[in-house]
Amino acid sequence: MPLTPRDIPSIEVLRHHPDAAALSGAFGAEAALDALRDAAGAWRQRLAGATTGVESREALAAEIIRTATAAVRGRMRGSLRRVINATGVIVHTNLGRAPLAEAAVERIAEVARGYV
Repeated sequence: MPLTPRDIPSIEVLRHHPDAAALSGAFGAEAALDALRDAAGAWRQRLAGATTGVESREALAAEIIRTATAAVRGRMRGSLRRVINATGVIVHTNLGRAPLAEAAVERIAEVARGYV
C-alpha cells in the first residue's frame, strides 16, 4: 500500500531520531527544527501527488531527515569563495576589498576563539 501524507511522523518523533539529534547537535536545535518542518512539508506534497519509491514509514522518516540535513548544511555553508582579481583594479569593492595581511588574519583568528 503506498504511503500517504498521514504516514509522515510528527516533528516530535522526527526530532528524537538519532540522525535528527545529530543534526541538532551540529547546527543547533532551531535550525534543525526548521529544516525538519520544511522537509516534512515538502514530503507531504510529494506523497500527495505521486509515487515516491519510499516503501515504509521508517524509510520515510529517514528520507525526511536526510532532506532536512541536506537543506540545513546548504544554508549553513559559507558563501565566501576565493576569486582571482583580474579586473586590473587593486582594491575592487565587489571583491571584498584588499587581502588582509597575514598578521591581521592571525590576530582575528586568535581573538575569535574567545569572547569578543
